[in-house]
Amino acid sequence: MVELGVAGVAVSVSNKGLINTQQEKLDLQQKSIDFLNEQLNFTEIAVQKLRHDFNILVDEISRHEKDFDEMKMKGPSTNYAISYITTKLIMGKQIIKEASRKWERKEVYFGLMDYLNLTLPCRERCPLDLASAKRCYMSPDKENLYMEMNIPQVNTDMRLVEADAFDLMVQVENKTCRVVYTGPKNAILSNLNGCPLALNIKITHIYDLVLSPQQGCMNGTRNETKNSHFVINYCYPQGSTDAADYIQIKLHHESLHIYCPENKITIDVHEQPCPEGVFILPLTATFKINDQKFIGSTVQLEHQETPDPLFTMRLNQYLKP
Repeated sequence: MVELGVAGVAVSVSNKGLINTQQEKLDLQQKSIDFLNEQLNFTEIAVQKLRHDFNILVDEISRHEKDFDEMKMKGPSTNYAISYITTKLIMGKQIIKEASRKWERKEVYFGLMDYLNLTLPCRERCPLDLASAKRCYMSPDKENLYMEMNIPQVNTDMRLVEADAFDLMVQVENKTCRVVYTGPKNAILSNLNGCPLALNIKITHIYDLVLSPQQGCMNGTRNETKNSHFVINYCYPQGSTDAADYIQIKLHHESLHIYCPENKITIDVHEQPCPEGVFILPLTATFKINDQKFIGSTVQLEHQETPDPLFTMRLNQYLKP
């Protein structure tokens, strides 16, 4: 009986030890399972965060693509604007320096007015080439630039015309006489009715400005009957080649005004005597006077002022040359 009882206790103790070991294993496995569940929760959170960050990254890439496309589209115009502004600034530096030098000489520089996009309200009635610089200064807050200048106003209702007469030939009593123009050298005409307001105006090229009276038409010119504008300058014994010395050709109103009395003129193949007075040929005409050939369209002029033919006609009506 004693032996069996001891054996039963031993088996019981042994079973208890096995049960405890199994319980520990179960507890350890449960802890492992709990740890894995916790890690799985962390993994799910990480995946969600990764998905959210990936969506943000996709949005960022999409915005960058839009910005890049916009940059490609606006790049040329932006570069042009930057180049234009840079060029204007570089040009402006030179313009301001040149304007400063001219201002010290009491002159107004056209380039500065164009650069600042300034236009005078009087426009063509007050040309800048007649302006005299006076003073230039900045406002106290350095935001405004003030330029003071004196500019005379031009009367556009008047025109200045100048005489360009031919020397005429007169042969009488076996003598050849040179007749020259002694009338008014210039005149100021009104645009309204063409009457002369002043004759023989003194012109100075220092200021390039002509002062004119403001009264009406001059008296004693409209009904003048005596021709005192041409006088005999001198006479000499008549010779056979005197007429060749009076050949004169002048360009006026895009036509050739010719004076060649007692000479022969050939146009194309037709030869005939020159008229006694002044006659007109087209600028492109080719002709011969005696043995001198003139080819049209080969005249070279550095400057030719083109006056209005109406003023010449009106002036001739008053002066009766």
